[in-house]
Amino acid sequence: MKRSLSTLAVISTLAISGSALADGWKTLPFLDAGWKPNFTLAATVGSMDIKDVGAATSQGLELSLDCPWFQPPQGALRQQFNYSTYKKDNISLNIWEMNPHYYITVAEGWTVGFGPGVGYVQGTVGSYEAKLPSIQFSADVNYRKGHYFAGVGARVQNARNDQIGTLTGLDNSLLNVKLGYNF
Repeated sequence: MKRSLSTLAVISTLAISGSALADGWKTLPFLDAGWKPNFTLAATVGSMDIKDVGAATSQGLELSLDCPWFQPPQGALRQQFNYSTYKKDNISLNIWEMNPHYYITVAEGWTVGFGPGVGYVQGTVGSYEAKLPSIQFSADVNYRKGHYFAGVGARVQNARNDQIGTLTGLDNSLLNVKLGYNF
């Protein structure tokens, strides 16, 4: 699974960046006079399942904005920055992520998006400290109306396979819901 996730993340990244050179793509849209970042801030809650540990509640925050570097001729690229926490038994984690997503509109107010990401997992496993880089792939369904924002997301994350106490790595999956505010 780790190899297929890594391959999927690399292919997605190459497809998105390779397509940026195609006709119709806008580079550096933030330089345009009318460009707005369209910030969204959302609280997240869901279930994170860590390999060899199990599922527990995860909560956090997501800050997203329209990508200032590239915009495709159709759809939209959004940069998503996520922070989430997880606690179960003697394991406590803080996870930071950066996830660029390509979104398409499927109905008025509704978008579906997906993309690769990179992250950093920090926490404790018993008396052992964990500090691991990670890669991930995620997908979202979002609804926006005025200032109201709601979404559902799923993510799989592979962390470096260091030995942390009795665990090897902290690979995990996450299903969450998001409620927030569009600025």
